[in-house]
Amino acid sequence: MKKLLYYFEFGILGMIVWCILYEGISVAIAVTGLAAGSLAALFTNYFLASKKLTGAYRIDIPMLFIFLCVLMYRIFKSGLSAIPHIITGRANTGIIDITTKVPEGLASTTLANSITLTPGTVTIDKRGQTIKVLWLDMKTTDPVEAAKIINGSLEKILIKAAKHD
Repeated sequence: MKKLLYYFEFGILGMIVWCILYEGISVAIAVTGLAAGSLAALFTNYFLASKKLTGAYRIDIPMLFIFLCVLMYRIFKSGLSAIPHIITGRANTGIIDITTKVPEGLASTTLANSITLTPGTVTIDKRGQTIKVLWLDMKTTDPVEAAKIINGSLEKILIKAAKHD
């Protein structure tokens, strides 16, 4: 039953991605996305992964939805705040290493990719829970304070969304 729930969760994730790629929602698109996501998880678990993924990557679907909403908000907000720096050419760029409390694996990789999606920040390197970030408007050189600014609430949401057995 636990494995079936795992494939269903990834099927829902696949369905969301499928609907985004198709830029629409219909019953056929949703069912196709659910099936494709479930089959992709099944195929990966049995043929591509070195260890079984059913216990390694668990997600909380409602928290994932909240994460996506917060990420979209942060993308738009950061995009608007980056425009003046780009137009005027006055940017205080810098590279900083931040440490995250997000568990290593899918959750920390998701955080690193979310940082890159947010305008004004680019993930350069990720080793374990340390992320090296190129920051367009570097407000501080303190890694702890920088992590609070760059990660914001995304880190807290990902900690809750990552289920661990």
